[in-house]
Amino acid sequence: LSRRHVGPAPGPRGHGLPGGAIGLASPGAVAMQLAPALVTEPCGSQAFSVRFSPDGAFLAASGAQGKVCVFNVSTGQEAYRLNRNETHPVKQVCWRPESDGASLRTRGILVGASTDGKLRQWHTTSARLLHEFGNPEEIGQLFCVDYSPDGSCLVAGGLQELWVFDEETKQMRSKLTGGDSTTTAGHCSRVQAVRFPRTLGEPNVVLSGGWDNTVQFWDLRAGHAVRLIHGPHLCGDALDTHPGGKLLLTGSWREEDSLELWDVGSGRRVQTVPWRPAGSAQDRRCLLFS
Repeated sequence: LSRRHVGPAPGPRGHGLPGGAIGLASPGAVAMQLAPALVTEPCGSQAFSVRFSPDGAFLAASGAQGKVCVFNVSTGQEAYRLNRNETHPVKQVCWRPESDGASLRTRGILVGASTDGKLRQWHTTSARLLHEFGNPEEIGQLFCVDYSPDGSCLVAGGLQELWVFDEETKQMRSKLTGGDSTTTAGHCSRVQAVRFPRTLGEPNVVLSGGWDNTVQFWDLRAGHAVRLIHGPHLCGDALDTHPGGKLLLTGSWREEDSLELWDVGSGRRVQTVPWRPAGSAQDRRCLLFS
């Protein structure tokens, strides 16, 4: 569930995706019907996370075997491969936000959350590992990560908690856990997706979702969750917000009602979005991770 504006969807071709391949979906003109606009070459394993680079030129994908593939969006071919020597699954990747005047040395920075409890940061075009940070003894495992819109910090999700890190020092700022004991108790299982809303004026809000069929709203100042939406079953990087801040998109690992739009203010489901073309022969067991 990674945002990028793409052109009109192509005409009908094959409906199924090769194993491990990634399809870019573009909304149709009527009732938000989705159709593949680009299919990458296979990335070699289940794709847990897909994210577009800030300039939209590359698509990073991470999966079960620990490798991170970066595809050229214009061709669908693999351009770079990162994390070649690690075997722990990389559950989610995220690009660092870039300013207009950023130098080439500071562009193309990608971070990944691994099940060994560490965050790793790479310079994509050189395939160089820049930093490895996190405390596996305290954290356990990590399954998701996202940058704040200004790039000053990162938030990562683990077994039930969220962990906030400073981008400059790579030190932990805070741990978010539990709820307000009134509207939510926080997560009770693995946190599989986390996002800073891309809305101006909300620097202290973080959203997360996972195996416990909830999307949690966290307040960084309070240090805990303050409300929830019940329903989505997230097993990967399948959580995003509309730039206007009013809509939430979730992707659930199930056969029915996989893609859903929610009203952020009320917590009500607005729409279920079919992600398979009508009459598709695609295997119904092919479910959404990201």
